[in-house]
Amino acid sequence: MAVARPRRIGKPSRVSRRRVSIGHGLEFLTEVRSAAIPRATPRTRPSLIMHTRMASGKKAAARERASGADGRAGRWKTRPGCRSLYRAFMIALVAWPSIAAPEMPERPWHVLILEAYDPWLPATIQLDQAMRRALHDDTSRLTDVYTEALDTGRFRGRDLEDAFLGLLRKKYGADTPDVILAGAPFALDFAVRHRTELWPEARIVFYGVPSGAAPLTLPPDVTGQYIQYDAAGTVALALRLSPAVRRILVIGGVTESDQGRVRSAIDAAARLSPGIDIVRLDKLPYSEILRVLEKQPIDSFAIFAGFYRDVRGDTFLPADVVEKLSSASTVPIYSVFGSMLGHGIVGGALTDFERVGRQAGELAAGVLSGRISPSAAPRPASAASCVVDARQMARWSLPEARLPPGCSVAFRVPGMWETYRWQVAGGIGLILLQALLIGGLLFQRRQRRRATLEVHQIRAALTHASRLATVGELTAAISHEINQPLGAVQSNADAVEMLLDAHPPRLDRVRDVLADIRAANLRASEVVRRLRALLQKHELAMQSMDLNDAVNAVLRLVATEARRREVTLDAALVARPLRVRGDSVQLQQVVLNLLMNAMEAMTDTPASRRRIRIRTSITGREAFVHVDDGGRGIDRDQLPHLFESFYTTKANGLGLGLSIARSIVRAHGGRIQSENNAGGGATFVVAIPAERGDSDRSQRKADLAGIQATASSASRPTPP
Repeated sequence: MAVARPRRIGKPSRVSRRRVSIGHGLEFLTEVRSAAIPRATPRTRPSLIMHTRMASGKKAAARERASGADGRAGRWKTRPGCRSLYRAFMIALVAWPSIAAPEMPERPWHVLILEAYDPWLPATIQLDQAMRRALHDDTSRLTDVYTEALDTGRFRGRDLEDAFLGLLRKKYGADTPDVILAGAPFALDFAVRHRTELWPEARIVFYGVPSGAAPLTLPPDVTGQYIQYDAAGTVALALRLSPAVRRILVIGGVTESDQGRVRSAIDAAARLSPGIDIVRLDKLPYSEILRVLEKQPIDSFAIFAGFYRDVRGDTFLPADVVEKLSSASTVPIYSVFGSMLGHGIVGGALTDFERVGRQAGELAAGVLSGRISPSAAPRPASAASCVVDARQMARWSLPEARLPPGCSVAFRVPGMWETYRWQVAGGIGLILLQALLIGGLLFQRRQRRRATLEVHQIRAALTHASRLATVGELTAAISHEINQPLGAVQSNADAVEMLLDAHPPRLDRVRDVLADIRAANLRASEVVRRLRALLQKHELAMQSMDLNDAVNAVLRLVATEARRREVTLDAALVARPLRVRGDSVQLQQVVLNLLMNAMEAMTDTPASRRRIRIRTSITGREAFVHVDDGGRGIDRDQLPHLFESFYTTKANGLGLGLSIARSIVRAHGGRIQSENNAGGGATFVVAIPAERGDSDRSQRKADLAGIQATASSASRPTPP
């Protein structure tokens, strides 16, 4: 038989100690619940409520289990250090579920927009979009927005209202709106009358209700934003733009809202323009109004106060009516609706429906979040804004200078500067930069032309100086050339004197002597003429010339010098003229320089070998002048530098002759080169472009000669 183990008196078991601890913890939880943790709402903190209820339900059982423990457990509970640690542990245990557990998602706000008019009107669209944006931006919770339209401007009746009530009851029976945004007086009246049976807990925020149109006594939880239709400001603007007006026409429909705005426009016109004829068109059907506006004098304008239904009961959309009336009217039309801007009105003191919708949406968001009391006093209406249409101003020739200060101009076609400011600024900057660059280039070009002109002048001066220096070397020969005819003249003059002194005078011989004197004089004057033409300083003159004539002129000039130096001149010139385009004097200078250099190159050459051969030819499109001498030739290391300025092989030379010769040849579009001959001496070759007709004829003669030679060889019999 099993014997039970005796238990030590006064020491609780582990299970007992655990039960005691749990009991004390539940008791402490009950004590600190209200102080440590805020009171939770059923929607926001379900996990905390669950833990709190569990603790309350088990409190009695825990105390009962803990009462059986011995006194030592109670003493352990009252120890100061253990009790502090115990309390910290229990606070963490209580707070942990509420921290770790995710919060349940909040139910979105439900907002019902109750429109009184057609939801597709421009004003209604602006209001609806602005309210939705404001609700989205000003609330932290998701907002579900619905829109319902009563459209009382076109439909009205008890049966329709009952049917509409049944529809709202079915649609929103389960999802009761938190806020109802009621637009215009009829929608506000509908929401107030039927809220009890439809949405008893919903709060009402109205908008689009003119001051004084709402019920005198509003329920305590109804607030809203009034709206202002500034008929006086619109009439004042029209009178300012058309000071000579004599008639004001007021256009409106027969609905209650239209009639209210018609009365406001008439009162404002009568107050601001006493004595001016005011014509009411609200009692006419639409077709009659159209015909009246087509025949109005220019000293009139019209005020559009709204048009949903005419006297015949026909319904319309105000925006369509304005467009039709404006296109047919002979006078400008003004209005109080900002949504009509761009549909044909000139402008006016316009109500900004987007601003009204934004204010109403912000007010509804404040009511939903609790920042604004539903019983707050309705807010006053915002002031209307002066806005005009630039296109209509131009159509009616209304000067913008008459607009009041602060009046905005819409639909103005922006100018080039307003539209493409940065592009225009960049283009202007680029043009200025380009102008500066062009100016700099033109200045540089001018400087370059000036420098080129100076270089040309210096080159011409050097060319003239070189020509003078070359002719100076021919002084003895020139003196001999001139002395010969002068001496002949002197001798012939003495002979004439002797013939005249004879008895009888021999007049027949005098005539012959006089002819000799005339010939000698002509020879002397020709020498002087050639020298003058060669030595005269002049600009480069390009003209058609015969290259053979230039060579012959130089040969005649140096013939005497050649004889003095015992140099033989062999000339082999082509029989026909070599037509080139150039300056005869400068080309003569080139040939003269080459002949003088050739003579000086043969100073140490035996007299029997002092021979200069000068020949001309034409090949293709170039005419050539060859000057061969029998000197010792040119050193190979000197050939590349021979035509450089200030490079010379002479003991007393300046090194400018061949450089100037090359410059002259290049100015004529030609080239000059030198080479040593195989049998000694050197050859200088000058190539000048031939005139096109002359080169073509030479080419044709060469081709003809080649054809004849080919035919001759073909006709010769072949040896066996």
